Amino acid sequence: MTIRFERVRYQFLGIALTGIITLTAFIVPISVTHASADAFSSRLNVNEQLQEGQSLNSGSGRFRAVLQYDGNFVVYEGDHALWANGVNDYFGPNHLVLQGDGNLVSYLNGTPVPLWSTRTNGEDADRLVMQDDGNLVLYNDRDQATWSSKTGKLPPPPPPTPPPSVLSIGESASQSISRDGGYSVPVGSKDLWIFNDTGVFTNTPPAAPRGLDIMNTNGTLQEGQQIVAGGGRIRAVLQHDGNFVVYDGNRALWADGLNNYFGPNHLVLQSDGNLVAYLQNGTPLWSTQTNGQGTTFLAMQGDGNLVLYTTRYVPLWSSQTGRIWQNNADSSWYQSAFIQSSTAAIQATPANAVPTSLNEVGPSTSVPSQFLASPTNLYMPDSSQRACTPQNGANYQARWPNGVALMPNGVDVLITFIDVCVTPTLFRAQAWGFLEYNPSTRTMTQAPTQVFLPNPNGAETPEVGLGSPVIQGDGNLVLFTSACPGRFVTCPGAGSTVSAITITDVSNTANLLDAENYASPVNLAVPTGAQNWRPLILNVVQDIVHGGFLMVEQSSIVGSYQIFRSSSPTGQWTQVADAVMPGCRALTKGFCYAMIPHPEISSSASTLYVSFFDPQAGPDPNEGHLVMATVPSP
Repeated sequence: MTIRFERVRYQFLGIALTGIITLTAFIVPISVTHASADAFSSRLNVNEQLQEGQSLNSGSGRFRAVLQYDGNFVVYEGDHALWANGVNDYFGPNHLVLQGDGNLVSYLNGTPVPLWSTRTNGEDADRLVMQDDGNLVLYNDRDQATWSSKTGKLPPPPPPTPPPSVLSIGESASQSISRDGGYSVPVGSKDLWIFNDTGVFTNTPPAAPRGLDIMNTNGTLQEGQQIVAGGGRIRAVLQHDGNFVVYDGNRALWADGLNNYFGPNHLVLQSDGNLVAYLQNGTPLWSTQTNGQGTTFLAMQGDGNLVLYTTRYVPLWSSQTGRIWQNNADSSWYQSAFIQSSTAAIQATPANAVPTSLNEVGPSTSVPSQFLASPTNLYMPDSSQRACTPQNGANYQARWPNGVALMPNGVDVLITFIDVCVTPTLFRAQAWGFLEYNPSTRTMTQAPTQVFLPNPNGAETPEVGLGSPVIQGDGNLVLFTSACPGRFVTCPGAGSTVSAITITDVSNTANLLDAENYASPVNLAVPTGAQNWRPLILNVVQDIVHGGFLMVEQSSIVGSYQIFRSSSPTGQWTQVADAVMPGCRALTKGFCYAMIPHPEISSSASTLYVSFFDPQAGPDPNEGHLVMATVPSP
C-alpha cells in the first residue's frame, strides 16, 4: 500500500526529517510462528515450502541446505558454507516456496513481498534437490537443470577453454556484465552461461595481510585471507573455494555466492570505491556497485555486518542490506530513509530504474505504526500554561524525529526528535531530545530522553529545533537549527536565524545528555548568492557525489526550496538553486513538505534525487504519498 498519513494525527509527520540509515532500521516486526526443524529429506517439490529451521539434506548427509533462523538460506558441507542467498530477517522471518511456475522464491512471512528468487519463472522446475556433490539444483520434469547454487540460472557450462577459443561458422562471441552483476558470454543469440545470477553488482591489485578488521583502498584479499572482528569470532573470509563468506563462529551470516567453477578469484577494493571479485585473468564476477564513490574502506564490524564506508563514515553498502538503496531480484527497491511513523519503503520498478514513489513494507491496510511514543508533558503553544490536551483545544502531542545519523561505532544510529503540541492553526516545538537505536536488534540502546524540557509558556527556542545531525570522521556531531517566528506556511525573513552546534565525541552518550554542551550555537552567515533566505526547515546531508555538505532549505510548505553547498558543515554556504518541487506549483489541496536530499543515489553530478510528501499523489484522493523526484543540482 502507499504510505498513508492519518489526516489528523499524521498531518505533519513528514516535516523536518533527514538522514540515511541502514536499510531496515525501522521495520516493524511481524509476528509469525516458526516451523519446527528438519522436516525434509533431500528434495523440495513444487508448491512445497521450507520454513526457517528446516533443511534439505543430501543422501549421504554430507551436505545440507538450511533455511536458518536468521533468514539466510545456506548450503553447508559440515560447518563450511558453500553458498548462501544472502537474505536475512531484518524485514522479519521469511520462507522459501517452489512455485508452480518453476521459480524458487523467498517471501517475507505473511506478505507477498519477495526477498530473493532464482529467477526461473516459466522454466517448469518441479523439484529442488540437495545433491551429494554439494550442488543445490532445480530440475524440471525432463530432468533438465534450470538453476544451481554453483552456477546460478541455466545449466552449468563446460569448463572454459583456454585461448584461442573456437566458434562455429557464423557465430560471434562477446562478454558483458549486466547492472545486476550477471556475467554472460553470448554466442549468436544464445547465452552460453550466466554467472552470479543471484548476485549483487560489477566493475585492479597489492595484497592485504591476513586478519585485518578493515581493508583500505587498493587493498586485495586473496583466497584464504580474511577480515576479522570480535576477537576472531566474526570474520569475512575469502575461502579457497572462491566464496566470500561472513561467519559468526561456524554460522554463515552472508556470502557473495561465488565459487571456483571458472577458476580462483580475489577481491579488490578499487580507488573508485567499488569492491570487486575478479578472476585471475581480470574478469569481474561480482561487486558492491559502489564505483564512483571515491576513497572507501571495508570494515568487518563486531555486530556481524560487513560495511563499506566512505572516509567520512557514510555507509555505502553492507552485507546485511546491500546498497543503501537496494535493487532486489524482482526489480523492487528498498528505501533507507527514515519516514516518520512508518516502516521502510518498497517499490516495484523496471530493471535498473530508480524509484519514483514508494510503498510500505510489508503491505498493510492501516496507517503504519508510530515509531516513537508521543510525549505527555507538553503545554498549549499560547503561553496559557495549560496542558496540551484536546480539552484545551489541541489536536495532539507528537514526537517527531528530525534527524538520523550513524554513530561512530557503526552499529547504532542517533535519532534526534522534537516534541510538539499541534493545534488546528499552529505547532511549536517545546522540547528536544534524542535516542540511540540498534537496527540489528531493533532495540533502543539509549531510551528517548528530553535534553531540553517542555516550556510552560509554549515558547520555542533555537535549541529545540536542532536536527540534521552530521557525525564527522573525528567523532564530533554537528546539529542544525532554524529559528523562525512563524513556522507554519511560510517563514518571514526578518528575525530568522540558522545555527549550528558541535558536540564533541558523541560516542560518549554523557556528552549528548549534558544540556550545557548545547549552550554556544554558532549563527551561520547568509549563504553566498542567497536572494531570499527564509530558513523554515533545513535538511543537511553529506554529499557523496560532489563531496562536502548539501543543504536543502524548505522555504515554505507549498514546495518552495533552495539548495546550498559547503565544504564544511558550519559554512561558508553557497546557494546553487532556488525553485519549487515538481508538481507542487499547482496544488489544489494540502502541502508539499518533508524534503530529503538523496545524493547517495544521484549518480549524475547535475541531478539530485529528493523525496518529499506530495498531497496529490497516490491512488486515494484523500491521502497523500511520499514520492521521488529529480531536481537540477548545479
